[in-house]
Amino acid sequence: MQPAYIDAVAMVIGSSMRISILNRHPSADWSAKLVFADYEPRSVAVYELYSDDLAAVNTFEKPDTIVPEKKTYDADAWAKEGLIVKKHSWMFLMFDGEQV
Repeated sequence: MQPAYIDAVAMVIGSSMRISILNRHPSADWSAKLVFADYEPRSVAVYELYSDDLAAVNTFEKPDTIVPEKKTYDADAWAKEGLIVKKHSWMFLMFDGEQV
């Protein structure tokens, strides 16, 4: 049995959907296609926390060694982009859309 390296949780707040994904694998990216039943996203904000260096840490002297990177997409751009969660990283997705 392969160990599970992906942890994810999702919640819906009105017309907004939030998904948190943690990839704990030390060397493998994870890709997926998100398919929504009865929900159509209009836009998404993606926050990614990643460093290629597993030993990288924020300290009082260097508080910005690892900082979240934010990207935003409209529905068409998001559909083309797809989802790739880098090795040993965390991603938070904030969808704005509507129930269909």
